[in-house]
Amino acid sequence: MPDGHAFAFAQAHDEERFLSALFAPARVRPHLLSLYAFNAELARIGQATREPLIGTMRLAWWRGTLETIGTGVMRPHPLMPELAKAIGAGRLPLALFDAMIAARHFDVTGETQADWEAFAHHADGSAGNLLRLSARLFGIEADDHPAIRTAAIAGALIGCWRNHRAGIPGAARFLPEPGDAPARAQEQLRLLASQWEGRLRPALPAFLPVSLHRLALMRREVSSWRRLGALAGAVLRGRP
Repeated sequence: MPDGHAFAFAQAHDEERFLSALFAPARVRPHLLSLYAFNAELARIGQATREPLIGTMRLAWWRGTLETIGTGVMRPHPLMPELAKAIGAGRLPLALFDAMIAARHFDVTGETQADWEAFAHHADGSAGNLLRLSARLFGIEADDHPAIRTAAIAGALIGCWRNHRAGIPGAARFLPEPGDAPARAQEQLRLLASQWEGRLRPALPAFLPVSLHRLALMRREVSSWRRLGALAGAVLRGRP
């Protein structure tokens, strides 16, 4: 079991993806956790600052830091050695990381999502590109597969709705109509079920968080054991 910065950071800041990564093969797991830790770092920027300029500068720092990979003068950060290994192992395109960073600019603006189309665009740019990168670690290049976008939107709907329901400051601005989020999430989950196909199965661990999203719609509080059970069930079924 990996025990580096990414392991601890993902466990602390993104428990659902962390638990899902436990079902990945040992050779892929540390790289997957590196991606999840990177995503959590970006997400925390919008949560930690109320100043758009500061948030923009922090996002720009990450963009510049990624550009130093392979130059021999990589910027110091606890995550970077592990993330660089993941990028090399999966031959991950930096353009997808850049797209993730670009999507997170909305997080630091303080603005409210204009409509559901804008919400879907943000979800695909952030969670969708994370899923595209994750799938590549399993040897699956499915950047244009509709299941990627659908899974990202479903996860974002449920995540933002849970944050809003929990009273997290600023959570409501991510949802054009918070009350519509659960029904829209259910619709996306049904759509994902119809889009899933066998060629995606090698990358199933990357899609496993969807199983926890479905569980979250049914229960307000979900124990880690129940989450692990849901993940194990998805693995046995061969679909999220």
